[in-house]
Amino acid sequence: MTKIPYLLPVLVGAFCAANANSEIPRTLILQHESEDGILSNIVDPIELRGTVVIRSEDGSVVAEVVDPAACQVSDETGLDCEDVEVGDSNFSVSPSLTVAEGTTLEFSWGSQGAWSCEPSGTLETWNARGELPADSRLATNQQRRVSTTGLASESAYSVILDCRNGPVNHREELSISVEESTTVPDGLPEQCGDPERSLDQSQWTRMTTGQQSCRYEAGWINSADCSDWGGLWPTSPFWSSSGLTRVLATGRSSAYEYISIEFDTTGMSPSQSGTIRVNDAGPGVETKRALLTISECPGDFDKDAITAETGCYRIPPSIQPTMSWRGPDNAGTTSCVVQPGRRYFLNIMYTPSEDGTAPSDLEPFPECGDGGVRCGRLVNP
Repeated sequence: MTKIPYLLPVLVGAFCAANANSEIPRTLILQHESEDGILSNIVDPIELRGTVVIRSEDGSVVAEVVDPAACQVSDETGLDCEDVEVGDSNFSVSPSLTVAEGTTLEFSWGSQGAWSCEPSGTLETWNARGELPADSRLATNQQRRVSTTGLASESAYSVILDCRNGPVNHREELSISVEESTTVPDGLPEQCGDPERSLDQSQWTRMTTGQQSCRYEAGWINSADCSDWGGLWPTSPFWSSSGLTRVLATGRSSAYEYISIEFDTTGMSPSQSGTIRVNDAGPGVETKRALLTISECPGDFDKDAITAETGCYRIPPSIQPTMSWRGPDNAGTTSCVVQPGRRYFLNIMYTPSEDGTAPSDLEPFPECGDGGVRCGRLVNP
């Protein structure tokens, strides 16, 4: 790709001041004399605008070009425009080409050699925001996140990316299907009824309140409701809770107990981010290895399904025991993404089972619930 500089030194003959009239449309033509004495253009004519100045000290011509970065084609120099690339492997969408209404789509593309990229197509949240980020003209791996809320349709949407450099335009197109979101009777998403991602409720017990409360503070706190965020952190919503720790334990009645805390992200900024820390439980509770997930389903510990939906599956290590999350418009690197305006569950289980164990095969620590042994962690959102 050839970039035409703003300062173009040329040999000056009988130029005069009248040639600098900024009202006259004109072009700059650069020529080269071949060995047989024939003059030929070495690049396409370059459009100029504004005032043309001829410097008296060295004869240089100073002018503003209409497109300072347009590539030029020349058989003499061998220059061409083939480096304008947005290949099939570059333009992609996550999580998939077919999504449920309300899912946030993340488009990614590369634009090597392109100096402008424009969106178009029938998906209004993609094309209604105008030209793509300016740095996409020079860099690769650009992204744009768009919502599908209210866009369920029987017909697929077209998503078009046009990247240009001078006379060269490269177009890529994706077809996106947005399906109506169906729910199970209790208001949970349909996938929550999948038996392959659910714990056996005849064996496992969800911690709630009263005699099944999970909160411990020199004794069980029966008034705490472990099924709801406000029952544990009543002063702040999920995304703004900070500094208020809770020891959350299982093993109160049996080893087969888990925690599932419901929270709502209505009102959360899409650029929000946060961290959930799980430290030593302290006196009276055995600190155990924790499995944490954030899912739209309570008691959901299915790694493959959660990775595809929220990315929030985590077994915090002993060093820096945290689970970080972000909103869809936050530029953070964590794969755990929480959408605004959704109902979620923070699911916690204390288990020695290997990372990625199927829900039906998860096991608790056998000593938890045996002879009054409580197992848990200090949780600090």
